[in-house]
Order: sequence, then structure tokens, then C-alpha cells
Amino acid sequence: FLAVFLKCESEDKSQEWTYKIERSFRLNGVQTHEVPNTMPTYDNKDNSWGPGKFIAWKDLIDPEKGYIKEDGSIQIEVTVHSIQVLSGRHDQLSLGVTEDLIRQTVN
Repeated sequence: FLAVFLKCESEDKSQEWTYKIERSFRLNGVQTHEVPNTMPTYDNKDNSWGPGKFIAWKDLIDPEKGYIKEDGSIQIEVTVHSIQVLSGRHDQLSLGVTEDLIRQTVN
């Protein structure tokens, strides 16, 4: 499986914060693979959430589905629909999907 995570960080590493972030994930190709909107809680201790089994590896590499582009890349779209600040400051929020957070998991 391919796992994809949205990571949430605050510029002030010493400050505690908690946000609820509604987001969705979509893999674009000849076919589209989507994970519906969810709204997990992110905080300074658990700042990375996402589908641990986003798509089966065999489906990802299936040429019929067209997820892998000619240059070997894939396109994953992460949409943030809303951010609810439960504690902390929202003006120091940083979101990102980084290469080191995308990995193949066994199963």
C-alpha cells in the first residue's frame, strides 16, 4: 500500500496547539482514486495524519489505471477544506505533504 500523510507544524516549536483540519486526498490518473473528507485532530504531539492504506501498490502500478506518468511520477492532490483552531495561534500554521511522509507499507 501507498500511505500519504498531511503534516501540520507551527513556527513556534515551544507553543502547544491543537487544530481540527478537514482534508481530502486524491490520486489523479486515467482513473481517479479518492479518500473522502475527514477531520482529524492535529496537535504538537500528533502532527501528521493521513490514510495509511491510501491505495494498494498493485493498483498504483497498474498501467491500465494510468496513475504513473511517463516520467515515473504520480500526482496526489491534498485539499484542505477547513481549519478549526482548538488552541494555539492559527497565524503560525504550516501544512505540507513531504516526500519523506509518502511510503510503501507492507500488506
